[in-house]
Amino acid sequence: MARATKCPNCGEPVSAFAGGCAICGADLDAHRRRLAERPDLAAPVRRIPDVRLGGLASRIDPDIALLTITVLFLLFFPLMGTLLAGLGAYDRNKRGMITWRNAFLVLLGLGLVSFFTPWQYGVLSLLFG
Repeated sequence: MARATKCPNCGEPVSAFAGGCAICGADLDAHRRRLAERPDLAAPVRRIPDVRLGGLASRIDPDIALLTITVLFLLFFPLMGTLLAGLGAYDRNKRGMITWRNAFLVLLGLGLVSFFTPWQYGVLSLLFG
């Protein structure tokens, strides 16, 4: 059973047996002939391993990194940290990542509370400090 491929012109999924794209009308048979003539184009592309920092960039979880950055921003730049926490909560909610959304909502709440308490780095620290 052949699997679906993507149209080289518009990127829509097409059957492996289709002669043309139903969306944009691209000639898929001609594209397949060009790939057969140039074996270097038909070969799968191998990824270059991440050698920077010993591959650390590929091992860092982006959610944990954003959470850490948000906490740092909340400590030193509360307005930016609050905005970043709200954006993180909105994005994680859109993706259905409920646990991460709740973590960012807690940070958002802490950021909002910092505007109404005389904390060291809060906005009202200028008035009370």
